[in-house]
Amino acid sequence: MSRITVFDYPPGAHQRRHGPSGYADYASYRDWLRDDFCFRCVFCLRREQWDRRLAAFHIDHFIPQHADPSKGLEYGNLLYVCASCNSVKGELAVPNPCDVNYGECLQIRDDGSIEALNPIGRSVVGLLALDDPDATRYRKLILDTLRVLRTGDDQRVYEEWIRFPSDLPDLSRKQAPAGNSRPQGIADSWFARRVRGELPRFILINKRIGTINADRAGLAFRNQVEMHEGRRGSSGGMAGRHPRSVRRRLIAPAPANDRTIRSDGRSEQLFHPRHGGRALCAG
Repeated sequence: MSRITVFDYPPGAHQRRHGPSGYADYASYRDWLRDDFCFRCVFCLRREQWDRRLAAFHIDHFIPQHADPSKGLEYGNLLYVCASCNSVKGELAVPNPCDVNYGECLQIRDDGSIEALNPIGRSVVGLLALDDPDATRYRKLILDTLRVLRTGDDQRVYEEWIRFPSDLPDLSRKQAPAGNSRPQGIADSWFARRVRGELPRFILINKRIGTINADRAGLAFRNQVEMHEGRRGSSGGMAGRHPRSVRRRLIAPAPANDRTIRSDGRSEQLFHPRHGGRALCAG
């Protein structure tokens, strides 16, 4: 049976599809960010479907507001993250997922543990505490639950865990006060795809498409990573420690609407266990 892929990172640095501007408060960007980051925490891949959204998901200022007040309402500085990652990140200089390919830096194993694949990955894991026992336990609980649900007779509960939220935002109704630098993104939004009958049944990632070299994308963080590891080694006897662990995504084709999300915004099909007995690779 195919592995559960809900914690597989996308195949490249995040490419923003929207560019609204001019709102008087950053909370007004929430629906744009929800759609842009596919209703998941960009750091740990926690999904809206697994929590009460308003309590569990926050808007993070990648560059803290106090460090550069001019970026407080800049859409390109905002990330969609879970409350846990937002709390841990604080003002830490975490490698930007819009510049760095996390899929080449982190791998989640089937037991919920996370592996850093390179120095940038070790920085992400260390700064966000992605390998702490509670984070590992949470991922294992989700993976174990999905494995049990997937083998059940009633697939509706399993599919509820991996589908898109029902309240997809209709971005065509939103008028950004100072315009939208990426207006074509509205037609590519998940709500628009649902209207056209093109919305995938599940949120999926194809690791084979759109990969970016993490070494190139993360050059700006190289010195910071080495400094961080040096501090760990000098202060806590942790030098050489290889923190936390993560995994990839494989995808195969399926019927009609079961399509994978590609980094270029297009889609392809995948297999579903209830159609011809073939394996579902959902994430």
